[in-house]
Amino acid sequence: MLVVVIGATLLAFAVMDLAPGDTAELIAFARYGEQLTPREIERVRQTEGLDAPLPARYVRWLGHVVHGDLGTSLTTGESVTSEISHRLPATAQLAAASILIALLIGISAGIISATQRDTAIDSISRLSAILGVAMPNFWLALLLILLFSLTLGWLPSFGKGDIRYLILPALTLGTGMAALLARIMRSSLVEVLAQDYIRTARAKGLSEYAVVFKHALKNALIPPVTIAGLQFGRLLEGAVIVESIFGWPGLGRLLVESIFTRDFAMIQGCVLVTAMLLAVINLLVDISYAWLDPRIIYQRSRP
Repeated sequence: MLVVVIGATLLAFAVMDLAPGDTAELIAFARYGEQLTPREIERVRQTEGLDAPLPARYVRWLGHVVHGDLGTSLTTGESVTSEISHRLPATAQLAAASILIALLIGISAGIISATQRDTAIDSISRLSAILGVAMPNFWLALLLILLFSLTLGWLPSFGKGDIRYLILPALTLGTGMAALLARIMRSSLVEVLAQDYIRTARAKGLSEYAVVFKHALKNALIPPVTIAGLQFGRLLEGAVIVESIFGWPGLGRLLVESIFTRDFAMIQGCVLVTAMLLAVINLLVDISYAWLDPRIIYQRSRP
């Protein structure tokens, strides 16, 4: 986890440093407006330490992070920690709603498709899953806004308020993930239902409900849980676009705004928090394997 977090932040630091344009000039423009003098730009460069080499700036930033200080925004002068703390709950709310939608739709569709294999229901479910995976988030977002906001007028399309404001962005993010989960769930459950112990359970006279939900489902959940953990990163990636489209005041929108102004401190803070979230989610996915399949045992290796 530590290597992943350090690698992600170092890569972001290097990419921003290699981006075209004078960072000090962009920061000075954001602070003081268009009427800039070379002296003001140079003052910003020295004050913010932008004249130091990249490795020195990264090590200095890392030293502050170790002590719990993410620095201050280069454009607004506000604390990065407080700004991220203010925006993170909105992203967490959107991510939780999206994952809930994805799990409810994806797992249910996968189970129905696997138990109704090679029927019309299975074909419709598989076709829907392919369309959901292939559909870009930004295109789906525009379609949902056109239908539910502009045409029907049922749901708001911009900002954050009551639960109605959450529905469209959560559907946009959750649909693609649900489609992929449905395909993986179907494939996994079909494979498990062909196992010998499932045939034995059926031979003992157990109902199909008991066979599927008490014997097969738990073992079939390992691939979907793995995919769900990996898709969490794609969900955060999609949140950058979706939050910008719907005006959702979350971490993704803050990252976009910071990139436009070349706010190094804010970008690094957002990347750090995102990398830590991904690392923790993947750790939880690994731990869940032992609960889903008792044959998997985690223990310290011995020489």
